[in-house]
Amino acid sequence: MYTVQQMQALDYLLKRILLESNYPFYGKNLKLVISYNNKLWYGDFVQMDGVFAYQYFIDDIGDIEKVRFSPNYDNSALFKSIWDSYQETICLKR
Repeated sequence: MYTVQQMQALDYLLKRILLESNYPFYGKNLKLVISYNNKLWYGDFVQMDGVFAYQYFIDDIGDIEKVRFSPNYDNSALFKSIWDSYQETICLKR
C-alpha cells in the first residue's frame, strides 16, 4: 500500500515527464490508474502549473495561498528524490 504522498510523487513524475521533449513519453496523454477495492480509479493526485506541482492552503489570516513544489525547492524532498532517480535511470539506459 502506498501513502498519499507517494501517489502524489508518482503522479508528479508522470506529469513532469510528459513535459520534457528529451524523454520518451513527451506529449503523450497518460494517466495514473490505481486499483482500490477491486476497482480501477484514475485521477489527479497533484495539480500542475507548467513543471511545478501546486496546492492551495488557507494561511493564518484566512487568505488563500498557492504553494508551488518542484525538485529544486526545499519544500518537496520527495519530488526531488523521485525526479533525480528517474533522471539517473534514463541516463543509464542511454
